[in-house]
Amino acid sequence: GLIEEYDKDANVTVGDVANAVNILTNDTTMADRYFHDYSYESEAVFSDIISAYVDIAGYTKLALYNYGDTSWNAIRKAARDMDLISDASGRQQDKVTMESFVNMSYRLLYAKSLKATYASDGNTKLYKTDEDYMSYILHMYTVNDIVEAVSFSSLQPDNETEGDSIIIGGKTYKCDKSAYEEMIGRKVTALVKDDNGKQRIIAIHDESKILEISAEDIMKNSAEKTSITYFKDGSRKTKVRLDKTVDVLYNYSAYPDFKTADLEISQGRLVLIDNDEDGVYEVVRIEEYEAAMIFSVSQDAESISDSYGNEWSIKEMIENDYPIYEEEKLITAINIPINKVAAFYRNKTGEIVRMYITDKTVAGYVGKIDAVKNQVWIDSTKYTYTPQVKELLE
Repeated sequence: GLIEEYDKDANVTVGDVANAVNILTNDTTMADRYFHDYSYESEAVFSDIISAYVDIAGYTKLALYNYGDTSWNAIRKAARDMDLISDASGRQQDKVTMESFVNMSYRLLYAKSLKATYASDGNTKLYKTDEDYMSYILHMYTVNDIVEAVSFSSLQPDNETEGDSIIIGGKTYKCDKSAYEEMIGRKVTALVKDDNGKQRIIAIHDESKILEISAEDIMKNSAEKTSITYFKDGSRKTKVRLDKTVDVLYNYSAYPDFKTADLEISQGRLVLIDNDEDGVYEVVRIEEYEAAMIFSVSQDAESISDSYGNEWSIKEMIENDYPIYEEEKLITAINIPINKVAAFYRNKTGEIVRMYITDKTVAGYVGKIDAVKNQVWIDSTKYTYTPQVKELLE
């Protein structure tokens, strides 16, 4: 939330800085203290950012006590003392890129807090403590580990969370429901805030190496418990290694007893996760789906149908509150629309555990069809089609 739109080469505006100041101080009015006479659309300059950040960190006192005043030169020296800037290269009226601004904001979070001592002669001395700004002022800290469970998915069958929780490195944290579903199985650095005793995730940075393999690129009859062979870029045969104790998820559900045949899906993708950059993948997510155009939705029968009379039960989805997404937004079963395309994901017991709905379409002339790979070229662009429309297309 600190940066709304990140373009590293763009110049930072006063509005960008004001938004960051309010967030970093947990005070929605703090920016007015520094920028009430500014236009938020104007570009901020180096001294605007440094002066505000030095002050909210408490280092203006350092400038006053150690350097005798709060002039720009004194503020800049205090900024170097708190490691907000690494050198004196920035000039007072220089424009600041978003990349530099993010770097300064990061340094602010780890700036050490100050404590004062008062001598008998009336002099005041300031010294740095071991606490940083992030923990002392914001009551935040970071954790670095594997995401073991999220709102609707878990690496282990018996390691489930409540809907508004996430498990990282064996510890449970609060989060917005379904906020970090894509992080399951990945190594992350997470920013945590102590919110009246509840540990809440504020942001997550993914640190894993990810390899996605489309179903049509998987080499048939080649999968093993410790390796997968696929055609990279559609032609070059490539073999990747899996950890001997690999964690496997089938359609977002833990699947410890997987078979090698499970890795050779006909439709969907494999998501391989390497968490220690050793070239061996510790987590495999098998994502296999079926798709249909929604023709009708029956709330009474708890089912949806396509125009060919095929029917899909969503009874378990409703009972277990499984997620339904429309254009990446979580919706409820009662709001499932018609005349849109749905992708269904089932677990190994046949329950539909996840659904994605979209109205994205493509129109044009069919130039070529590959019935073996279920691929069609429309206006020279290649698409993969589902078995549900295979007969219609061919």
